[in-house]
Amino acid sequence: MPGQPRGRSTLNGSSQASACDICGRYCKIQWVNSSSRKAEDNVTLEDRLFGRFSRSSLGLITLLGIGSVAYSVAIEPRILRLRQFRTGIPGLPAELDGLRVAFLSDFHVAGPGRGASLTQQAIEIVAQERPDLVLLGGDYFDKGRWDDSSKVFDGLTAFSNVIGVLGNHDQKGGKHVAERVRQGMARRGAVILQNSAISVRVRDCDVTIAGVDDPYTNHDDLEQTLRGNPWPLILLAHAPVIETSLEPGMAGLVLSGHTHGGQIRLSPAKTLTPLDSTFYLDRLVGRRISKYQRGFHWVNGNLLYVSNGIGTTRLPIRFMAPPEVTIFHLSKNAPHPDQACDAAARYVEDIG
Repeated sequence: MPGQPRGRSTLNGSSQASACDICGRYCKIQWVNSSSRKAEDNVTLEDRLFGRFSRSSLGLITLLGIGSVAYSVAIEPRILRLRQFRTGIPGLPAELDGLRVAFLSDFHVAGPGRGASLTQQAIEIVAQERPDLVLLGGDYFDKGRWDDSSKVFDGLTAFSNVIGVLGNHDQKGGKHVAERVRQGMARRGAVILQNSAISVRVRDCDVTIAGVDDPYTNHDDLEQTLRGNPWPLILLAHAPVIETSLEPGMAGLVLSGHTHGGQIRLSPAKTLTPLDSTFYLDRLVGRRISKYQRGFHWVNGNLLYVSNGIGTTRLPIRFMAPPEVTIFHLSKNAPHPDQACDAAARYVEDIG
């Protein structure tokens, strides 16, 4: 340009261009660095949030696990429930309408847990309810370790009609152990049935109670049990595996225990699932397995009830299977006649 030195103009222009180039590169670097830091900040925030969530979830799961274990050890095994059902029995004589039957099972005295104290508590509850019959489902002492000096079952002498069967634990050690248990219970006023039946007088009626020896250990003989007793009002069988031998309408009511309601279970179902501890235990020992684990079932024209029992075995733990005393109020009429004839719900009403 006129009046301006070329060199200076060139120098200034060159310096300006160089400064712009440097500034552009610097801005780009700053923008890249800023974007990288933001991305890093975002990743870090996500990582932090996920880490906090993971730690919180792990903490919650740990607390739930500890709480569940504490509950299953210290609380549920001590909660003895009294369960009462109005139970329809087709063909029940009118004189027996309203007959009250108490059922206790799986005491496991001297086993892990509170079997002895719960058994005494259960007998006290039954005494207060004053049923017409007291029936027992077996497994009196854990692993068959009968102690005749124990006073746990002495309260049974207060009842006029006490009838029971033997369980698999009563068979541990052989026939002499089973006989020792039978005689010990007889001294406490209980008649123990071993593939036999008995007729007792209740409300001016003859009532037949049949009982098979333990089916879980293959001591049962249903044909012998029912010989001369074609339709017992109640059939006792320690384990519900008796289901495979039941013929249509064989008994008014079939009572079993053995499963402890699963003892440790996560399944809400009444039948066996992989969420039941017994699903695996019975397979490990190669024993017969029943799909009926707890509550009422209609099995080949027979109403079956499987009790949670009272004591515990192997571990002093119960989860979703609290111990129970059960009283059945027998009725000649079905409480829910609108239900299907082959549905257990037709014949049962929970009354507390």
